[in-house]
Amino acid sequence: MPICSNCKRKWPWIQAALSFRLKCPYCESKQYPTKKSRNKVLLFSMIPLIFILFMNVFAVSWIITIPFTLIILFAVLAIQPFFIELSSEEEPFV
Repeated sequence: MPICSNCKRKWPWIQAALSFRLKCPYCESKQYPTKKSRNKVLLFSMIPLIFILFMNVFAVSWIITIPFTLIILFAVLAIQPFFIELSSEEEPFV
């Protein structure tokens, strides 16, 4: 789970999963994901797309592909908060 770099408190899962503005729920300081954390989240977010491509290569019916893709998507979204690391300073994207 994300830990605030300012007050060192661990965020609850629901706060980390639904937080679009990374603001600490305890000390209200603005937090930024680290470069390493952004890369991990990007890789995890590609899993449903890779799954769809994999299912298309093997000509699996869309009736099967869509529900499994949604399950994988929700699983990825539920796991992502565990890989978020925070910093007080914004790191460059490059």
